[in-house]
Amino acid sequence: MARTKTTIWRSDQKIAQDSASGSGAMSVTFDPEGSARLIQVNIHLNTVSATSEDLVINLDSQLGVEWDVNIITEDMDTKKDLILNHWELRDYTMFEGDKVTFTWANSDTRTWGLEIIYRRYLS
Repeated sequence: MARTKTTIWRSDQKIAQDSASGSGAMSVTFDPEGSARLIQVNIHLNTVSATSEDLVINLDSQLGVEWDVNIITEDMDTKKDLILNHWELRDYTMFEGDKVTFTWANSDTRTWGLEIIYRRYLS
């Protein structure tokens, strides 16, 4: 799996991008390394998925499992592109130590690309 990060700085925050790609199961943990808000998540497959399997995006809270939240569960059957904006991502604010996990079985072994765009708040 390949990973890259890009950032655009502003005085009190930065807009950043984290990306990953692969052709097996998706198991990505996103750590913004500080307080942040998800702006958009883009997932692209090289060809339409032909299997009913859920993409699961969860907030893994630094406070413990009692505060973990399912952000979205999406059946990837018949999908090639999935774009989630901040409303669909429930406009979560993440705090230092919080992480977001992305999991998908990908039994069809589609080649996938994941792009996470977020706003990081600087202290």
